Amino acid sequence: VSSSIKRTTRGEIQQIERIKSKGDVIEDFQPESVLTFCNHLGVSRYDIHKAISDNLKSALEYEIEKVDLTKSKEFLLDLLKSSFQFINVSELKSVFVTIVKKLGDETPVEVLELLASKSTKNPNELKYSELFNAFSLDVKRLVWEADWDASVRPDGLPVDKPLPQLAEPSKFATLEKGDRLLIDMVKPSIEAYLNHEPLKNDANLAYTSSIRDKRVDTESRRMPTSKTTKDTVGSAATSSGMLTSLSSKLSTLAKIDKSGDKQSLGAYNADDHKSNVPYLVLSALKEIMGTRPKLLAAVLNILIAEHGKNVDVKKINADINLVNGADSLHCTLVSDILLFNGQLPKYYEDVRLLAQTLDKCVQIGIISDQAIRQIQDLLRSIFQPDREKDQQATTQKEKLQSSGNTSVDNPDEVTAQNNVERQFELKLLRKIIKASVMAIKECDPQGLFLNPVTDEIAPGYSSVIRKMICIRIIEEKAVQLKYDSLDQYESDVQLMFQNCMKYNVGKDGAWFRGEARRQQKKWKEEILTQARDIYREEMNKRKKQLDNAAASSATASAKVLEENKKNAILEQQRKILMGAKEVAKKRKFNREFNDESSTGDNVSAKLIRPLKESSAKKRKKDSFCPSLPALASMLLSDPFVVRLLFDKVLRAIRSDVLKEKTVPADHGTIPSVLQLIHIASLSPKVCAMRGSVFVVPDIGLMDKSTTSEGNDGALLSQSFFLLRNQLPRLSGLILMADMDRRIIAGDLSILSPLPRTKEEEWQSNGLSTRILLDLTQGSLIHLIQMGVSNDNVIVTQCSRFIVAMNALIRGRGNMNNERCFFISFIHSLLRYKAKLPHTVRDMIVKAWLEWIKAGGHENGITMTSAVHYCFVMLLNQWVSLGNLILPVDAMIMWSEEAIHACELNNDDKSMTFSKYWTMDDENFRQVKSEYEKMLKAMPEDRALKWKESVGILSSNN
Repeated sequence: VSSSIKRTTRGEIQQIERIKSKGDVIEDFQPESVLTFCNHLGVSRYDIHKAISDNLKSALEYEIEKVDLTKSKEFLLDLLKSSFQFINVSELKSVFVTIVKKLGDETPVEVLELLASKSTKNPNELKYSELFNAFSLDVKRLVWEADWDASVRPDGLPVDKPLPQLAEPSKFATLEKGDRLLIDMVKPSIEAYLNHEPLKNDANLAYTSSIRDKRVDTESRRMPTSKTTKDTVGSAATSSGMLTSLSSKLSTLAKIDKSGDKQSLGAYNADDHKSNVPYLVLSALKEIMGTRPKLLAAVLNILIAEHGKNVDVKKINADINLVNGADSLHCTLVSDILLFNGQLPKYYEDVRLLAQTLDKCVQIGIISDQAIRQIQDLLRSIFQPDREKDQQATTQKEKLQSSGNTSVDNPDEVTAQNNVERQFELKLLRKIIKASVMAIKECDPQGLFLNPVTDEIAPGYSSVIRKMICIRIIEEKAVQLKYDSLDQYESDVQLMFQNCMKYNVGKDGAWFRGEARRQQKKWKEEILTQARDIYREEMNKRKKQLDNAAASSATASAKVLEENKKNAILEQQRKILMGAKEVAKKRKFNREFNDESSTGDNVSAKLIRPLKESSAKKRKKDSFCPSLPALASMLLSDPFVVRLLFDKVLRAIRSDVLKEKTVPADHGTIPSVLQLIHIASLSPKVCAMRGSVFVVPDIGLMDKSTTSEGNDGALLSQSFFLLRNQLPRLSGLILMADMDRRIIAGDLSILSPLPRTKEEEWQSNGLSTRILLDLTQGSLIHLIQMGVSNDNVIVTQCSRFIVAMNALIRGRGNMNNERCFFISFIHSLLRYKAKLPHTVRDMIVKAWLEWIKAGGHENGITMTSAVHYCFVMLLNQWVSLGNLILPVDAMIMWSEEAIHACELNNDDKSMTFSKYWTMDDENFRQVKSEYEKMLKAMPEDRALKWKESVGILSSNN
């Protein structure tokens, strides 16, 4: 077309000869006259050529889209290879994009990795950024997935490397921004979540006294704040119509992350669902991950790496602070992702149920005994799947053996056996219904029936549907053993489909009614039928086992009856010696213990057995997903869950241990809760190793400090002898505080004051010292709550806890970074407002200044630490309440003492307060802002004098 002189190819010559042989007339194509004519009309040759090429390109793309991939895959791969050489030609890029889009998952990994390659000139940009931006989101997910798989395995470990040992820290490299394309995409969202000020403030409040203060509306984090009209019935979390575009989400999060201060975040709270930053983050992450399991695993692995990045694996046996507040929001984000993303792969079912159980506890502000039992069941299946099967088999065997000893003459044993059988049936129902629910989820790819329906999703739904039901509710009822029969389960599922058909009327609801009928038919004909068959088969097996056990134990029953007669005679003799009262007490205890031993799942019983300790386990090399033990331990490390666990222990000590005059080791729930705390405290270590090694720690009844150093488990589960050796000290301290109140201003005023607490009694350097310190701090904060103690004796009571804290902290460092304790402490003190006694105020200031002085001599660590920042913040809060609580003179004096103590802790004497004031140190910025508030509260002349005394008078600030 470009010239009238055209070179004839060999193929054209052969074609011409064939046509001539048939007798057809051939005319030469000479477009010159046509081009000249078009030129006279004002149409250039370039326009003609471009129009022809665009039509040919459109026709080619249309033909590519029509290709049957199952039959012409090789053809498309050859075409992809041919078109790749023209990707730098802007007019032909769309052909390459169309081929990749058509291939989808069949696109060669090499091509996807090439699209993810970085520019050599600018490492922050893609080499083929223009081409990458032309792809749809589905293709971009393939590129992110291929780029991630090129260097990181699905379990979070480096590719082509064996499972690392604890002595190989180089293999636990952290995931930094810029390493992978996916990390660059999700980092802004993660950082926006972690820097959300309202969430950080709630997380830092680790110690609160009332249940109301512990309640958190977690569902609001995962829902839009504005009302959104929706005409369809389905899950708000799975509705793409409620989500903004990915680019707008990421740009908004980038603005939030860049500003990074409280005021900018606060100003962003507009009347739009984007003002809910956690929801915005979760929807952005969900849009990045889509329904790709590998991307979900990658995001979870990134969070696992973030949680464990501060752990030095060379010192893996070092003590780690569990109460980290906002620093542990990675764990909260993991929980929100598992609950926000709707239907997850089956692999994550146990951790999702664990997240759901813990999330409900956070919403109500307390962990019940029933929740502890559910948490233990889920942890057992996550940490000890093999042992759980063995334990179930052993328990079943014991129950079968004991069933042969049941006689009509002993109604208690009959009742116990009936309870055992009932529990077996309920567990079987739970197992069958959970499997049925998974099958229903697979039949519901759109997630129409997955989550509860609200009026925001479906207008007027509550006025039409009286009893709301969904898959989530059915699943929860099954987990909590609320279904007594399959008929109840069938009734709920039928109601779920009927609700959908009842609400979706008219022409607009035709599709939904049809979908409900389709799923109902498949469920009734396949899923329910199979469930009933399995239930009938398992119950028949159970009956045969019981009959066989009864027959085999007939001889043993006779011997047992004879032994029981002998024991009855001996018991009659003991009655005469022991007395009726003691006999009644012993019978009561034995009856409670035997009931618990026989029923096993009686959550109302006093005794909840901890999980059995396990030695260190290693993941299999072929693991295809993130470590479930790492995810489970992160869920327990959620700051909102951690404060509930510590509160559960402290409440049990105050309400049960002290009143019943027992020891913590004999309590029904304290050992189990402490074991959960131990698992949570190990989470940074487990995450640092990407879950390649994990362990269920002991409950603290035995000293295991002699464990071999060569064992990986010794580095993870050191001697947790907190329960037996150390927790009784705290119980005694709480009891002494109560005695102080009764002696000084109560019914025991005739007694002499109790002796002061000595630091020598609390000195300890075990790994459980950190947990004991956290419990002591929580007890102190409970003590200073208004209405808990008497103002006249609170000084004596608090001094005991402060002495204990000083002894415990001296064995592990200092109070520099106890931010959560300080913020909770300030929160409790400010509730007194101007009614706080000056004696209490002076005692607290004196102790606080001692903590600052003991801050260590590492350069700048005390000057920029939380102990310094929170002390100045407390002074500012007191001054804002008026001179009655803190005069300005006292504020000036104490602030100068704090500055002087910080300067003394610096080995480099040139790093004075004035030097920090003038330099732009990011770590000192918060401290400086509090001092600036203090200066504004002072008279001008006093402010100048204060500046002169601390050496900043010449500063421009």
